[in-house]
Amino acid sequence: MTQLKLLEKEVKKLEVQNENFKNRLHAILNKENTKSSLIAVSSAMMQVVERVMRVAVVDSTVLIGGESGVGKEEITKLIHANSRRHNKQILTINCSAIPENLLESELFGYEAGAFTGASRGGKAGLFEIASGGTVFLDEIGEMPLLLQAKLLRVLQESEVQRLGSGKPIPIDVRIIAATNRNLAEMVRQGNFREDLYYRLNIIPIEIPPLRHRRQDIIPLINHFLAVVEEKYSIHRTIESSAMKILESYDWPGNVRQLKNMVERICLLATQPEITAYIVQQELDSNPIITRNLEDPVEIQRIQEPVVAPKFSGTLKERVASFEKQIIKEALSKSPSIRQAAKSLGCDQSTLVRKIQKFQLTKQISYKD
Repeated sequence: MTQLKLLEKEVKKLEVQNENFKNRLHAILNKENTKSSLIAVSSAMMQVVERVMRVAVVDSTVLIGGESGVGKEEITKLIHANSRRHNKQILTINCSAIPENLLESELFGYEAGAFTGASRGGKAGLFEIASGGTVFLDEIGEMPLLLQAKLLRVLQESEVQRLGSGKPIPIDVRIIAATNRNLAEMVRQGNFREDLYYRLNIIPIEIPPLRHRRQDIIPLINHFLAVVEEKYSIHRTIESSAMKILESYDWPGNVRQLKNMVERICLLATQPEITAYIVQQELDSNPIITRNLEDPVEIQRIQEPVVAPKFSGTLKERVASFEKQIIKEALSKSPSIRQAAKSLGCDQSTLVRKIQKFQLTKQISYKD
C-alpha cells in the first residue's frame, strides 16, 4: 500500500509537470509579433515541440534530423530561448559553408605564427567566442573526419586547443547539431565517426516533412502573408480554392519552399486576392520540384542520367536540327498548333513556316 501511494504521488507530480510544459509551450507559440516561422498545429509537430521543451532545460547534446527546409534552425532557437543560456548568444556554424582548410582555425582558433598569414596576436575560435551560450552545428554530416575527432574532444572534455598551442582552454557551451543526411548510414560507410555519432545522438529530434503535417500548411501560409505585409507593406489574401492547392501539394522543399512560394506569389500578383490559377501557374513553372519524390518510379527517373541529343554538321545545321527537335516536342505535347506556338513563345504563323520548313506536317497531323 505504501508503494502504491508513492506511485500515485509520482504520477500526480508527473501530470502536473506535463501540464506545466503544455501551458508554457502554448504561451511561447502564441506570443504576438513573433518573428519565428515555427508553427505547430498538427499533432506530429506538437509532439516535436513538446519534446523540445523538455530537453531545453537541460544541457544535453541534441541531434536534429529532417529533410532540408523543415525548420531545424527554428527548433534550435526554441531550445536556446528556453534554456538557462537564453541570455547568452547562440552561434550558428554551417559546416558545409566554411572551406575545409579554414574550418579548423575558425572552430578552434589559432596562436600567433601557427601558420603563414596568421594574425600576429592569434585568434579565438568560435567555440571560445560562444562560451556560456549555444553552438549550432548545421550540416554536421559535411564535417571532415579529421575535425570530427577534435569535435569529439570538445564534447567529452569541454575544452578546445588552438592551432599551434599545446594548452587546452576550458569552454562552457551547449552543442546542438543538425543534418538532413542519414548519419547512421554514413557511419556504416565509414564517412562519419561512430563515437561522435553516439555522442551527438544523446537526444535525437526528428522533424517530420511538411507533407506529413498538412495541418500546419495553412497556418504557415497565413504567417508568411503577415510577414510579407510587414516587410513590403503589401496586403494579399488567398482564395479558398488556391489554399486547397497549396495544402495538397507535397512541398519537397518543406517550410523554406512554402515561404519562398508565398513571398513570390504575393510580390508578382497584380491583384489583392491570389487565385488558384496564379498558384497553379507558379507551381507548374518548375516541373522538377512538382514531382512526387516519394514515388520510386519518379526517384528512378530523376536519378537517370540526362543524355543530350547529339547533332552533327555545321553550326547552322546543328542549330536547325535542335530547333526541329524542340518544335517536334512542342507539337507532340500540344493539342493544336496555336497552343504549341504559345508554349514556344512565338507567333502561330512563324511556327507554321517552321513546320513546313522541317516537313513535320507529313509526320504529324494537327487540327487548329
